[in-house]
Amino acid sequence: VVSIVVYDSVREYRAPLSLIYNQLFLTQKLAEFSDATIVLDNHVIAKRAESVFRSAVPKYERWNQILEKVVFRIMANFFSKYSTLPGFVDTIVQKPGCSFLTTSFSPIIGVGQDPLYARSVNGLLDRSYSFSDLLVDIGRKVDRLEDTFFGISQIVGGKTGSNVSTSYAMWLHTNQSMNALTIWPAGSTLPFQKRSGSKLQELPNDVTLLMNSPSIFKDFLVNRILDPFDRLYARNAFVHHTKMYPVEEKDFLEAREKLGFLVKDYETEIELVNQMIINFKKR
Repeated sequence: VVSIVVYDSVREYRAPLSLIYNQLFLTQKLAEFSDATIVLDNHVIAKRAESVFRSAVPKYERWNQILEKVVFRIMANFFSKYSTLPGFVDTIVQKPGCSFLTTSFSPIIGVGQDPLYARSVNGLLDRSYSFSDLLVDIGRKVDRLEDTFFGISQIVGGKTGSNVSTSYAMWLHTNQSMNALTIWPAGSTLPFQKRSGSKLQELPNDVTLLMNSPSIFKDFLVNRILDPFDRLYARNAFVHHTKMYPVEEKDFLEAREKLGFLVKDYETEIELVNQMIINFKKR
């Protein structure tokens, strides 16, 4: 099973604080039963939609158009390169316990906007691999030399030739300009399906990165799920909102314990990947 999950931001959108409990249980179940989970961030996508759309389009419609574009690219990445689920899991997931993936999409711009990076293929690739368009908020900037990556799967849409994207990805890897074990450039030229009423500009080029980074997801898990849960549950706040469901105190503690073990697993994998990369650089 490959899951695509959009996490909400309680702090930004004044959602019920009990949502933190729901996200704790959701993450625990995904860790147990999903072969790969692609994590998206509602707050980041909404902020991107606000920067793209200048007209009075309802917020939910702006959000859906961005999400539609991103999910289409993620699925294109999957189906264009991996004919079977085991092939996808073996390549990008690698470790059964580290199955949470993050993604970035460059660029997302609206009608009438023409930034310089949208004109230059190399500029677009630079922006993509700087992770300034990462679609999750981990509370810090991503450093491609410090953060660890099992692997990155890249797909390029539009008029960008596979030779350009492939050579750039190989340059990153062979010149040790990125802390990654493997980068799989796809170089596909897969245009978007145009739909009537869309406010998104059809761009000549775009790049989507689907990545398995234990350091990125570990920070997301701690900062967005575990720390808020610990603060809330310590005060026994809003637990009564869950009384309508068959949830007991032991269920909270069990889910928190399992995700705590998951954090330790990710920390172990970060050390192992860093050591493997050091060995690779010595060759």
